Amino acid sequence: ARFRVGFSAPGRPAVLCPALPRPPPPPYPLLYTCGPVCSSVPPATGKLSGGNLVTIAGSGFLEGRSTAGSSFAAVTSVRLCLERLNERGQCEVFEPVSKRFADFSISNDEIVFRVPGLRQGVRTPVGGNRLFGDVARVFVGFEDVPANALASNLNGSYVECSEYRFTPVVDSISPDRLEAGPPPGSADAFLISGRDFNDAAYNTDVRVDIGVVRQDEVALYPQIDADTTIVGQAASGGQSGRSEAVVVTFDTCNTTVAEGVSLHYGPRIDLVLDPVGNEPSLSEDRNPRQDSWGWHPAGGQDVRVLGAGFEEFDAEPLDLHCLVDGVPVAARLEREVVPETGFDATVLVCVSPPRPFGTEALLEVEFGRVCASGEIDSRQRVVASQRLRYEARIDTVEPSFGVTSGGTPVTVTGEGFVGAWSDYACVFGAFASPPADVSLEGSVLRCETPRERGQFNTDVAVSVLLSPEGGDEGFRALSNHTFHYGPVCLDVQPNNGRIRGGYAVSLVGYGFLDCVDSDYTPITNCEIENFVVHWRDSETGVLLGSSQRLGVQDVLGDFGLEYILNLTMPRASQCQQHAYATIEYLNVDVEEDSQRFVQCSTPPERTDFFHYGPRFERQLSTYHRNGVSYGWDGSAITFLGSNFQDPAVFAGAGSVQCRFGERGLRPAFVVDDTQLTCQAPPGIWNEVVEVDLRWDSPSAELKCVAQREVRGELFHYGPVIDSVRPDRGAVAGLEPITVSGFAFGCCGIEEARCMFPSLDELESVLDADAETVTCPVPPNNNVDRQINNIGVRFLSGVFGVQQGNAYQTTTEDADVLTYFYGPRITSVTPTALRLSGGQRVTVTGEGFKDPYFDGVYCDFLAEDPSHPSDVGTVDLFRSPQFTDTQIVCEVKHFNHPCGAVDHFRPRWHRPCGNKCNHRTELGEWYYRTEGTTDPSNQRLLPYYTDAGGGDPITERLEYGPVILEVTPEEGDGPAGSPQPTLQSWTSGGLRVTVRADDLSDWVTDEEDNAFGSEHALCLFGDRRAAELSPIDRTTHSVTCVAPPGVFGSDVSVGLLLDPHFTDATTIAALEDPAIDDVHAFHWTPFATAISTPWGSTAGHETLTIDGGGFCAYESVVCVFGDDAFENQFSVEGDIVNDNTVQCVTPPHAVGTFDVALDFCITTELSAECRFHGEVDRVRTGLTFTYAGVTGIFPDELSACADLDLLVLGNGFERFDSFQCEVAGQRTLAQRVNDTAVRCFGPQLFVVDHFEPVECNTVALLATDNLRVHRFDAETRVEFGLPQLLRVDPEQADVDRSSEIVIQGRYFQGADEDGSYSCVFGDGIETEADVSFRRIGNDDDDDALREVIRCRSPTLRSHPQLTVGRRTLEVKFDCDKGQESTTSRLPFTFVQSNPVIEGIFPDSGFETGGTSITVFGTNFGGGTGYFCSFGEVDDDDDPRNNPNQLVSAVYVAEGIEESNGDPVLVCRSPANRIDRTTSVDFRVSLDAGKSFVDSEVPFTYTNVPLCNEDGDSDAAAPRGLSSRALLLALLMLSLSLAAALRM
Repeated sequence: ARFRVGFSAPGRPAVLCPALPRPPPPPYPLLYTCGPVCSSVPPATGKLSGGNLVTIAGSGFLEGRSTAGSSFAAVTSVRLCLERLNERGQCEVFEPVSKRFADFSISNDEIVFRVPGLRQGVRTPVGGNRLFGDVARVFVGFEDVPANALASNLNGSYVECSEYRFTPVVDSISPDRLEAGPPPGSADAFLISGRDFNDAAYNTDVRVDIGVVRQDEVALYPQIDADTTIVGQAASGGQSGRSEAVVVTFDTCNTTVAEGVSLHYGPRIDLVLDPVGNEPSLSEDRNPRQDSWGWHPAGGQDVRVLGAGFEEFDAEPLDLHCLVDGVPVAARLEREVVPETGFDATVLVCVSPPRPFGTEALLEVEFGRVCASGEIDSRQRVVASQRLRYEARIDTVEPSFGVTSGGTPVTVTGEGFVGAWSDYACVFGAFASPPADVSLEGSVLRCETPRERGQFNTDVAVSVLLSPEGGDEGFRALSNHTFHYGPVCLDVQPNNGRIRGGYAVSLVGYGFLDCVDSDYTPITNCEIENFVVHWRDSETGVLLGSSQRLGVQDVLGDFGLEYILNLTMPRASQCQQHAYATIEYLNVDVEEDSQRFVQCSTPPERTDFFHYGPRFERQLSTYHRNGVSYGWDGSAITFLGSNFQDPAVFAGAGSVQCRFGERGLRPAFVVDDTQLTCQAPPGIWNEVVEVDLRWDSPSAELKCVAQREVRGELFHYGPVIDSVRPDRGAVAGLEPITVSGFAFGCCGIEEARCMFPSLDELESVLDADAETVTCPVPPNNNVDRQINNIGVRFLSGVFGVQQGNAYQTTTEDADVLTYFYGPRITSVTPTALRLSGGQRVTVTGEGFKDPYFDGVYCDFLAEDPSHPSDVGTVDLFRSPQFTDTQIVCEVKHFNHPCGAVDHFRPRWHRPCGNKCNHRTELGEWYYRTEGTTDPSNQRLLPYYTDAGGGDPITERLEYGPVILEVTPEEGDGPAGSPQPTLQSWTSGGLRVTVRADDLSDWVTDEEDNAFGSEHALCLFGDRRAAELSPIDRTTHSVTCVAPPGVFGSDVSVGLLLDPHFTDATTIAALEDPAIDDVHAFHWTPFATAISTPWGSTAGHETLTIDGGGFCAYESVVCVFGDDAFENQFSVEGDIVNDNTVQCVTPPHAVGTFDVALDFCITTELSAECRFHGEVDRVRTGLTFTYAGVTGIFPDELSACADLDLLVLGNGFERFDSFQCEVAGQRTLAQRVNDTAVRCFGPQLFVVDHFEPVECNTVALLATDNLRVHRFDAETRVEFGLPQLLRVDPEQADVDRSSEIVIQGRYFQGADEDGSYSCVFGDGIETEADVSFRRIGNDDDDDALREVIRCRSPTLRSHPQLTVGRRTLEVKFDCDKGQESTTSRLPFTFVQSNPVIEGIFPDSGFETGGTSITVFGTNFGGGTGYFCSFGEVDDDDDPRNNPNQLVSAVYVAEGIEESNGDPVLVCRSPANRIDRTTSVDFRVSLDAGKSFVDSEVPFTYTNVPLCNEDGDSDAAAPRGLSSRALLLALLMLSLSLAAALRM
């Protein structure tokens, strides 16, 4: 039983709780509790910053206490005792809980309190450094009861409750499984749920790792009361079939990454040695890739590959091999010591395969991992940057010339001359030398030219024969080098002379006495007996002269050179002429005459071989530098050269002049043949002119102008300024400056004054020897003011009228001098600071103590607006650390958040008044700003500008540690270690030490006052070390082990300091099948490709699905289709290796189906899958198509039209091309989309009039990779001649055209560009619309018809058209010519509603013959026109009617009175009457079958008999006067005439 005894209270005796003498016997243990009981503290976690409301649940918090109920809170206290700062059960350092009304409440069953806020950097009995993840014991004190014996160390009576932890809590991740690779798509997002993610105690940066792989988090989503969500984008990198922990790390801002450092995962190839194990040379022009040369075409040589990381693949179940041009070759690994480092290294040795000579082969190394089945599951390749060269390379041939007789020693350098070659010889042209000697390293061959195999004065190609077994010519290394047989002329001494010639010179070269030692064939006369030297003009080639015959006696050898002596220079034809020499050998045997001539070459340092006349080489003067002489009128210049006194141009004193550009000529004083002097003519101040020499005396033989050949010499009028020092000063000015220059002592300069913008030039001091002018700058009131174009005015008695312009404001390089009023900052150090601060920033420069200011301050302006600015207000003007050239600023402690960046600047205070008239926008303050205008580099008078006004000039200060170096140590991976470079195995294990500049912010010497965990997490790109590493406070370094990485990847290296994660922010990975939630996050395999995207409906085709991570499973099922569509079916597959799954397709109907893979791990006792009975399903994103034909459309085709039908089915996009086979005939085909192919072509002749309908087969021939697949359609196609079934409407008005829709069969497929027509009876046709379409539906076969449309003819289009019934048919272009349909339909033309509008005249004599014109509408198309006079009864037989019928004429074009509308004309019949009588008038358009009534009758007038007097007994017809009668008669005659014309 469990019960408690309360405190003593009035009227209630106290109960003693004795200690039990022994443990109570089971099964009913008794637990006695005296006082209150704490059962739980929910929530047991909360934010580091505090502020959470926490409930202490329990009982007896108020029972047995003597305090009044309203005062319980005053005598009840809660303390949070951090375990890190207290011994177990102790609470010496604690955080008290506020008992304000809003923060604290108590009842008998619970106490509610608010966690106090964070107090950092404080260590007192009532506080401490609360850290992320800290655990606090919760103590509840009851001050109104005796001390508790169970907590005797605490003041008062305290009860210890549960733990409370300062940490966020991660509950779950969704989804909890993703593919291990390749990188998931955009849909692969994850969501992490929990609580207390956002905490004011640290920033919102967060890192999510699944295993050791970082995921790309997107954002934190704070909600109303709790921030509970992290959303991210999943990144691949896990191992399939494996569960990984999910670690959420908060406050990841404390991260620093090493610059310029990366870690490479996997093997690396550094160098491929040559066949004898030497390191190939590296040359930008000869061997830029450091290729390995000299590999023998027969192969079989060891190729030694140096690198790192090979040892990872030196044991089962790992694999590697070499590939040369993609072909595998044998390989092995060897261990050796690298002399440079002393480290053991694993060397890869490949065996070279046979290759043709001259091949440039690519070397690769393929590394693979092996599944449990023994298959290689994956391979990755590393490509060598060097190539294997199956040849040798020739770099140099020295010497490149020699005697024709041969025997000249020649040295050939290059690479690849040693190895498996069997012999060596140099080949000159077509002839090989004697066997050559080769150096051990194979880079030098020594040979001699073959004897008696050269031709005089010829160049032959040089190659190296490496081995004779390579065919007739062996294996030969070619080059672009040549060897010259015969003499070589290189120079002439001296190389210049006088114009008239006649003096001796010597040619310098080699081999002038070629072949003196041999007269063997084919050189029958090799000894040189006679030769002649010809001199020609270098530009024109004109011969200037030749020497006499020369011989052996004229050649002298000395110092390794040969000289042709006794040469006399011929006369030149002009001054400054250049000439070259050609040696003609008179008695040598040559094939070509041109071989007898050897032309001398000009040395590379000169522009001519030989020069005639004066030569100007350089000038000198008192003030001369950089090719410029400085001076004034009368300044002396000395010119040095040769042949100045050449008699051809020199005629004594006054015959030589110096030209100073446009300033003119001055006479020269010729000192001797190599030197003359001139005085400068008057010029313009600051002018620069070119100088040349002229020999133009009228008495001289030639005129001549000599210029400096290499670079022209110049003369500058006046001195030049160079610099000003100092170039800044105090704002008030008047500080001395010194302007330096050149030639300040020239030109008789007596005084020099500094030039400033002010009109009054200040007192200046000239030091001509030092070439300086010293003066004070003008007074000034405004800071940031700048003087531009500071100059010097020079005063001299020789300047004359130009004295006012004798000033200089630009330098020799056309720059200007400036002076700045105000302070100048030259440096700010350090710029990388501790995050905790407390350091000093030192500003160096000038002018910091300018009297213009009365105080200096330091501004630390935060870059991120969310960070508080740190603006110092310490008056450093009085600080001993403050000087005119240095300001020392203190960085505040604990004032910067993680990742803070400040923009630092010093700021001065200036007392306002006239001092604040400039930079008024800054008020009483001043700091340096960027200038908005730059001085113009032009020769202007000095002027002032504002050198500020732009953006503030600040220095960027970054807070936080900086990584200085990353060094590798011995790893925990496979045997051995990579070389001491940042190279790690893909399996991880490389131990590295990361050293930073200062990590003191993250460690402390006080064990109970730690600055965080004092640990760091090493980061390698997007991966993290598996374990935390302690920070070494002495060396400021962290040592950690690299995690597994991606083969071939290069990743950065960094540190995450004091990472904020705990077991509460980690979802641990579990692998126990008995647990329901057996994993935190599970990686599944992935698929990338399918071997064939389609197959036949018969199935039984092998599918290969590529991907990765398959070896982690024991069985697989290939699933086709989707559950959502209820079309899913599956088949068991095979796991071939880690990258391959195969399955055989089952038979199935056509369609395209999604492909998924279900993987399963079985156990020995059960075949059921692990992971609580589920499989790992991989939705591959791939599809498989059962391709085939499902039907055709249409299934009826016209035999009269070109073929055009659609074959319907599935999977057509899988094929490259198509053909159709219709009625056994091949036709063209074109894919429309994945489900339709169009068959088309010319008309197929499959029917005739005896068999108008024929059924035929249809097949589709599809080509895929040159293989043809046949798909037969189950439906056959009907070919038929066109048939008419129905017409709607069945009649049409002859005056109005209407659309007629003809239904029928076998219309479709006709040529839409052809000509079609509807035929109405004989001779009346209208064009038909061939836009065929089907009407009806498939459920009503009779209604499923095709239509053709046309319009009915009219009288206007076909005047011969008449009303009545006709036959209707359609003309098609079928077979040959025009052919109609095989069936006809009746069609009726009607005249709708003819109307008589009037008749004229409407009366006539009883004798008849009156011509009557009937006006009206819709008279056309009649089959028989009649006029009716009299009554018509109901008898259908017109013969029984009492009326009279007369024929009428239809006048289609009308008459004038009808405005062109058609009229009828007829004559009245005779009607004997006794008196005037009116009768009914009608017309008939159909021969009396029907009549159209006239509202106006026709009136007969009685014809009177004449009396004896000749007068009429009766009046004229009613309504007609004599004039009207005459008019009627006229009209009648006109009408009859018109009728007769018709």
